[in-house]
Amino acid sequence: MEVEFVHTEDFDERMRYAFAATPYGADALVAWCRRGVCYIGFVTGSREESLADATSRMPHADMSEGDIAECPHGRLCLVGTEFRFAVWRGLLGVGPGERTTYGGLAAAIGRPRSARAVGQAVGANPVAVMVPCHRVVAADGSLHGYRWGTELKRRILERESQYPDEDFFGGLH
Repeated sequence: MEVEFVHTEDFDERMRYAFAATPYGADALVAWCRRGVCYIGFVTGSREESLADATSRMPHADMSEGDIAECPHGRLCLVGTEFRFAVWRGLLGVGPGERTTYGGLAAAIGRPRSARAVGQAVGANPVAVMVPCHRVVAADGSLHGYRWGTELKRRILERESQYPDEDFFGGLH
């Protein structure tokens, strides 16, 4: 997968979005620009609330509805800061079936005393599943801290253990 990192202040793109059913029991809102997929979030309330969340995370983007078939599946465009980029690169290194902790991820990116800041960057991940923030667990191995709830996190991890090579977009319909 191709990943482009763009600083927040440099991002001013026209974006398209679409809602799609996922195999995880929750629909997803997927948003993209010419550079790649910029946002994947799960719909746990209304679609309007999900769109408002995506818009608040991409305040400089011009969003309009599109067709999921137009989405550039093989490319990500991650918008953030250098620290977040380091954390998201670290997450991309956690493979299917693997788990890490916030402290473990902090150590892996060379910031061993920054577990809390790493946790905030994990929570700010704009592209659920594709940047695998769901693979981060508490120090005791328990599931917590997932923006869309621990039950959805558990379902994603279960599906991933059953289909480790499944592409996120292959499961959409």
